[in-house]
Amino acid sequence: MIINNKLYILLGILLFFCVVYMYPLNKIEGFNPNMNRTGIPTLIDDNTTTLIDNLLISKYRTTYEEILINLHNQTGLAILNEIVNNSEKISKNPTNKDTLEIISNINELEKFKTTLNETMEILDKN
Repeated sequence: MIINNKLYILLGILLFFCVVYMYPLNKIEGFNPNMNRTGIPTLIDDNTTTLIDNLLISKYRTTYEEILINLHNQTGLAILNEIVNNSEKISKNPTNKDTLEIISNINELEKFKTTLNETMEILDKN
């Protein structure tokens, strides 16, 4: 019995030191105090300018707007289609695993519509 208690104490101490070694208390993950951060905004601006130049927004603005509008409309119709085609299944048992997957897919389509709207706003600003 005493040997078992000593073994548990030894294992506990060993586990404690492993945890402390793996997760030092004074380290902030991803933080490097020697890193120069003052140039980061300029780098982001440069990358954004490059992306805008590559997209040729001034030349293809109308095309991009049409793509976003058409995808938004199509996504709305796809949501309607999913709801209509699955309404009986959803109303019968909305908490069923398969039904929840259908609902989740519909919700993902709705999130995509939000993404399209936000993308249109970004296009309008550039």
